[in-house]
Amino acid sequence: MRIIREIHQIAGAFRRPVVTIGNFDGVHAGHLNLLRLMRQEADRRNAEAVLVTFHPHPLAVLAPDRCPALIQTLEQKLEIFATAQLDGVVVYPFSRELSGFSAEEFVRDILVRQLGMSAVVIGAQFSFGRNRRGDTKLLQKMGGDLGFDVIPAVETEAAGEVVSSTRIRNLLLAGELETANRLLGRPYAVDGHVVSGLKIGKLIGFPTANVESPIKLLLPSGVFATTLQTGGKKWEGAANLGIRPTIQTGEPLSCRERVLEIHLFDCTDNLYGCAVRVDFHRMIRSECSFPTLTELVAQIRCDINACRSYFRQQSNKG
Repeated sequence: MRIIREIHQIAGAFRRPVVTIGNFDGVHAGHLNLLRLMRQEADRRNAEAVLVTFHPHPLAVLAPDRCPALIQTLEQKLEIFATAQLDGVVVYPFSRELSGFSAEEFVRDILVRQLGMSAVVIGAQFSFGRNRRGDTKLLQKMGGDLGFDVIPAVETEAAGEVVSSTRIRNLLLAGELETANRLLGRPYAVDGHVVSGLKIGKLIGFPTANVESPIKLLLPSGVFATTLQTGGKKWEGAANLGIRPTIQTGEPLSCRERVLEIHLFDCTDNLYGCAVRVDFHRMIRSECSFPTLTELVAQIRCDINACRSYFRQQSNKG
């Protein structure tokens, strides 16, 4: 899969591609169905399948205060795109200048003249361009004039609702991980690095890997059944995401940032500095404060048992 990040590299890069356009945050089950349709259509035409996306997110440029917290990083999205058998991804740099393009200008000047698009696959609800005027109706009109086809994709539904990034984001924020993961088609994951912590976990008998992520985690504070992988190895664990209200750090609770720390089962490796991926499988409980450290330790034991039980159940299913 060829990845193009520079505008000057677009012209002539692909053979009469079948294209789809979007932000694809989360690359969920609905997105994957659209990508499969694009791949099938490209094969039918003996053409290439090319996805066009924007980075950074348009709202991050135009209205940062309204930009949604993202489910994934760009690199995570590209990793999933590579598994969808695409021929190429154009990561179009979004800017205020680009936001001034009308939908007609974007289609004519970029998708047709530069990219050489022969067909576009588009979801029913998708729109783009200035004032969001670029929709199926406009594309069909322009396709007749400029010589490309428009292939509408049927929306993916689950339990009677359309699968969308917004729905998944709301499920994650509510801690409804298993439903969110089902719509994603995989566990919600964050990438990061293991950093040094306060060593409190080790002192109370539950050493943890403290993971620092470049993006905000879309989860409520609490305890989660997780897996952590790095360097070809993978461990199950119990993760705590929160401000650790029971622990005295000398910092007021209102000033504390949330920390992700994971007690890994049966792990003896030194992971400091390692790049890791953490998959979240189930929320066990919400974060709360305990009157004493002894009570916190007792609860941690219960949390670990709950996480181990969850993974045993999953293993027995599979």
